[in-house]
Amino acid sequence: AIRPQLFTTTLTGPNSFIPTARQCKLSGQKLPSHRVRCRPLVYYRAYADTKRGNSPEAPGKICRRGLLNVFFYSYVFSHQALASPSKLTNLSPEKIKAIVYDDIVKRKFLATGVFSQEIYSDKCTFTDEIDTYDFDDFIKGTQALFDGPSSNVSLDGEVFADEVMLSFRFIEELVFNAPFKPRAQLSGQVILTRGADGLITSYQEIWDQNLVEILFNIRF
Repeated sequence: AIRPQLFTTTLTGPNSFIPTARQCKLSGQKLPSHRVRCRPLVYYRAYADTKRGNSPEAPGKICRRGLLNVFFYSYVFSHQALASPSKLTNLSPEKIKAIVYDDIVKRKFLATGVFSQEIYSDKCTFTDEIDTYDFDDFIKGTQALFDGPSSNVSLDGEVFADEVMLSFRFIEELVFNAPFKPRAQLSGQVILTRGADGLITSYQEIWDQNLVEILFNIRF
């Protein structure tokens, strides 16, 4: 039969148990890799006891129950990616600016990972001062790393928008999904680059503080 194993780090929280398929194996087969922004909180691995000849039906072969479990876990991981809504292409600067404004002010998307996916390309990359992430990893990692409802995100000025890019400055207090809820304050700028169809293809987050300064000023 297939038995799951969980390996967690000390960083825990209500959304911490997010498996990454890079560390998953189903009967010796690797699933497509996904890198999570919090890199990674949880390592999940499913393996077959029958590899060691423990099958009740035929040593060295996967039993019917084990095979069903393989299909079950394959289905779960294949549906980890977030559903892609219909895309809003070729929006005017005014319309896309209003959507991004609401994502910042109402949805606090820098801390919650909740934003209007319909204005982003599915191949959009998200870059901060640490690394670059793909679409789903940015969302999952942000939601796992931060306590969105307790965090604060605000605009520092207006949102600029034209046919090729958007930009805005932000100030935020991030509350981490970790014991004692540590908080970090930082500010910076986000640059959103638009593609030929008007969708956002690149997110770049530029911090005013370096990583050492941010970590040094974490409080509880």
